[in-house]
Amino acid sequence: MSKAPWNAPEGLLAGKRFTRRQILVSLGTLFTGTTVAKVLTAVTLIVIARQVMPEAYGQYVAAFAVLRLSSVLFGLGLDNWLLHHGNLGMDAAGFVEAVSTSLAIRFVLGSGWIALVVALTWLPYPSPIPPAVLIMAAICVWLEELSRLIYAALQSGLRNEMTVMLMITSQLLIVGAAGVLALLGVEDITQYLFAQMIATGIGAVIACTWQVTKVGFRVRPQMMRPIIRSSVPFGLSAFLAMVYGQADVAIVAFVLGAGAAGIYAPAISIVVALTLVAGTLFPVMVPVLSQKQATDPARLPAAARTLLLASLGLGVVLAVFLLVSGPALALLLYGPAYAQVGVILQILSGVLLLRSPIFAAGAILVAVGRQRQRVMVQAVSAGANVGLNLLLVGATGVIGVAYVYIFSELILVTGQLLILWRHGHLRLPDRAALQP
Repeated sequence: MSKAPWNAPEGLLAGKRFTRRQILVSLGTLFTGTTVAKVLTAVTLIVIARQVMPEAYGQYVAAFAVLRLSSVLFGLGLDNWLLHHGNLGMDAAGFVEAVSTSLAIRFVLGSGWIALVVALTWLPYPSPIPPAVLIMAAICVWLEELSRLIYAALQSGLRNEMTVMLMITSQLLIVGAAGVLALLGVEDITQYLFAQMIATGIGAVIACTWQVTKVGFRVRPQMMRPIIRSSVPFGLSAFLAMVYGQADVAIVAFVLGAGAAGIYAPAISIVVALTLVAGTLFPVMVPVLSQKQATDPARLPAAARTLLLASLGLGVVLAVFLLVSGPALALLLYGPAYAQVGVILQILSGVLLLRSPIFAAGAILVAVGRQRQRVMVQAVSAGANVGLNLLLVGATGVIGVAYVYIFSELILVTGQLLILWRHGHLRLPDRAALQP
């Protein structure tokens, strides 16, 4: 039997407008929490990298890269689907059913996905990733996806205080486990993965327990097919978004070896950490812009232009910072064994320039119901990324892979902005209307 839903969605999900104060408080809360969570994630990765050295670390990051790419088979983009639809007229009881049914879908499909991963480890195909590493990493990814769905449900109602608490709790468990092993002098990557799997599992149990006891849990089997069908564009978008920083790591590992992946992946980790500000805007601005599009579409272009300009300014600041401090940052965080990471970071500063506007444009496209067009642009960009990497990685190494990353980001931001401009979502105000 379903518990009574928490208070916020009853008003917010019935079409109540978000106030400026709600948006700012939510954005600040989510930014602070995401910053802490990202820092904890980065600390975990740095601890593991310094303890196990590039070869074993390359196996670790390659496993997560391959698995996160394939996780769309059970993730289906349901978290972004909830972010968009959770605030569009759904009542509180319907929202609880949507979240619960989505969670059931992800749980069942994810269990089958893990079984498939285990079966693949039995194939006699040479792989740079040991079977034990692949299986434990798969369980971690599955557990992360379950937790992420509950975070998205909270974010759709701007209930980011609880989102932050759950995220940070999970990351504290993981970094604590890695820290204990490091203090004990452990250098075996499988022990770090086993500890991460247990810690991630505890975090997922906490999130799911909160969902069941505080929000409610009521699965409606008849909703499964419509949810899966409507989430397809979001799933494709999630997969294509993960190509950046995931497919390239996997390609490097399988073509150049785990050692090369162990050098390239730390640079990607630092870039991802520095995009957390722009990344925080997405889950906050999607429900806000979706509501504005539904209730006051005439004012959406002005809000969209402001968001894009702010994001571009942020990208410039981050890009200059990484260009100047890349080598010193790599040496400080990872040590002499990862000195090559600094050069890659300087190249990837171009990614930071483009990534912030990409997040902003993506949020606007989702809000105005142009997710399918967004997916098309992402497909072109992702195809270019994978195709060029496969073509060039053998000759250019990780340096070429970094330049391909920038080129594919340029395709993505250009395509998204063209869609917004073509459909009038960035249109300037009519001068005649402004005259007295």
